[in-house]
Amino acid sequence: MKRPVAGLSYDFIFPKLHGMWSKSVVGDALHHLVQTARPDALERSLAGLGVDVKDRSTFQKRLTELHIDELGRVARLLDQRTSDFYSALIDRYYFENLKTILHYHHFPNQDVGIEYLLIQSDSFPSFDLERVISARNVNQFVRALPQHPVMEHMLPLLVELDDTKDLFVAESRLDRYCYGYMCEAARRLPRATRHLGQTFVATEIDIENLVMALRNAAVYQLENEILEELWIEGGEQIRGETLQALAESAEKGIDPSVLPKPYARIVEQVVDQELYVVENDLWDLLHASAYEAFSNFDRPSGAVVAFPYLKRFELLNIGRVYEGIHFGLAPDAMQSMMIGARRV
Repeated sequence: MKRPVAGLSYDFIFPKLHGMWSKSVVGDALHHLVQTARPDALERSLAGLGVDVKDRSTFQKRLTELHIDELGRVARLLDQRTSDFYSALIDRYYFENLKTILHYHHFPNQDVGIEYLLIQSDSFPSFDLERVISARNVNQFVRALPQHPVMEHMLPLLVELDDTKDLFVAESRLDRYCYGYMCEAARRLPRATRHLGQTFVATEIDIENLVMALRNAAVYQLENEILEELWIEGGEQIRGETLQALAESAEKGIDPSVLPKPYARIVEQVVDQELYVVENDLWDLLHASAYEAFSNFDRPSGAVVAFPYLKRFELLNIGRVYEGIHFGLAPDAMQSMMIGARRV
């Protein structure tokens, strides 16, 4: 979504971003929160944000909306192309809303109103829920959706979904479209940040594909042909023949030898570690790259691209602490769920 932009210099924005980051729940603050593992400690850490820690039904949603608002405020300070990149990253939550709409349309849950499930933000289009819910066929459903670039893909996707009832495949296709827009936005970044932005998006795609393969081997057990249709295109190191080899090895378990380093070193741990720990180690790679760029005082432009990634990891970590406290997990168990906690 286009927004008015100020086009401020990287030298001006760099200290502002670091000032915002200093107030984030990371480093010692996150470690203390995990080790304390109490609702009152979480409430103190998030004081002033307007998040009701006691209301589990709205906590994650409200936290996400605040995250989007923060990125939106930064985006207004940037040049147009970098602001568009932020918009593409924010749009991932529009796609999550779209998935929620599809779920509700095919499997309506009358116990929870859909309006309580959707992320609300001025940064992406909102849904006309009355029209969407009352749609009786695919054409009516498509016409009820808000204008968005993904609309060109929605009719064939919905026709297929109406025939197969396979929401997993439909969601995977939406992920491909979402990352396609991120890749395009990264390609349009100014020269100073283009390579870094493309690398971040491509690395995220690598990890998403590898996580898909790991889960397929452990849980889904999809055939090669289906798995190959679900890959997200545009990876940094896992692409082409490597993706094909990954699909073939995923039927029996991931063969680390088909992967580039350092992915291979992490996947080798699958036998000894819980799957979620291995996945976190993969995301640690992206976190490490983003944190390094954010902390490079000799190249302030890198912080602008890295900031939204670090803030997303902060969001995920807080959410995991919250759920860990709710379910009474031990601090060590929660610590193993944190992304990048060893580096900040």
